[in-house]
Amino acid sequence: MRFKRIVLGVLCIGLGFCACSNDDNPGAARQPLTTLEEQQALDEVTIEEYLRTHFYNASTFDNEGSRLQDLEITERQTEGSIRLMDAVTEAELSLGGLTVKYYFLNLRQGAGTNSPTFADRVRVVYRGVNLVNDAVFEDQIANPMAFNLPSTIIGWQNVFPNFRAATNFSIENDGTVNFESPGVGVMFLPSTIAYFRLETNDNTASTVFLPLQTANAAGGVDRMPLMFQFELLQVFEDDIDGDGIPSHLEDLNNDGAIINGEDDDTDLDGTPNVNDADDDNDGVLTEDEIVVSFVEETTRAAIENTALEDNQFLANFIEELRDETGNITGFRGRIITFFDTDNDGVFNHLDANDTTVISEL
Repeated sequence: MRFKRIVLGVLCIGLGFCACSNDDNPGAARQPLTTLEEQQALDEVTIEEYLRTHFYNASTFDNEGSRLQDLEITERQTEGSIRLMDAVTEAELSLGGLTVKYYFLNLRQGAGTNSPTFADRVRVVYRGVNLVNDAVFEDQIANPMAFNLPSTIIGWQNVFPNFRAATNFSIENDGTVNFESPGVGVMFLPSTIAYFRLETNDNTASTVFLPLQTANAAGGVDRMPLMFQFELLQVFEDDIDGDGIPSHLEDLNNDGAIINGEDDDTDLDGTPNVNDADDDNDGVLTEDEIVVSFVEETTRAAIENTALEDNQFLANFIEELRDETGNITGFRGRIITFFDTDNDGVFNHLDANDTTVISEL
């Protein structure tokens, strides 16, 4: 078994969260009221029991053309199958003071060159299964859907960055889009990073969700450990406010959340930097306090090894350059250069005392 430790402070993320829409199949009945810690313990038992007692057809994925529809998970071991517990990657994250354990299975790493950050946009197909009763509560295998990861459940934000997207796509005469060699995987999530609804016995009190979400978002599977089978088709780097800084770089305290109260709101105006065109409210737009440049190389590795100054950052998304036939001819990376004109240790776009317009220098 492989083990990966991920630590993120993600207790309070002020977005509405949902990874899947309402569905006619609500799954099992909601479990009794419980604390976050008790729920995590219950879910861990359910998930680990499932992983110990179920097998998947591993040998099928030795075939490079295998896709999600080829996946078979059963309680009976057959030739070429492997116990899930022996194949999954175990990971952890910190949810406030609670350590949350979850698992994912990498059936096939996408042949594309980009993986998303927690703050990017992805196009996926997926199926959601309630591990309590094996009920499918959401099936979008035939329906590619695009999501901004910060608007999805915490589990999605942590699992998808471990996969690469498809290498290319083609459009058929009927408009059907075929993706070549996408990332294919399965994630096993406790409800604490999926859909956890904490209800109170006081009828006058509002229902509280963790993550914050609408009451019907999870199709009746709140407080249920879940499995998502998925293909990662495309990755799109997100710059929500269009200020030239990728959204993942506006996570100021590096806690894996781009909207986290005052920590991600430099000027404390109630609008987090990721949504604020003037992060420090100094009257100069953020885009005028930075410089964006590009570097092109024949390999992705060469882009990733670009020598950077201390005030420069390479955007996570690296563009593939293609010729007319679709073959990759090179790669283009984007470099964001920040400035500290008054040398006070704070970059201009975060410093209300520094109103220098870089383009005028």
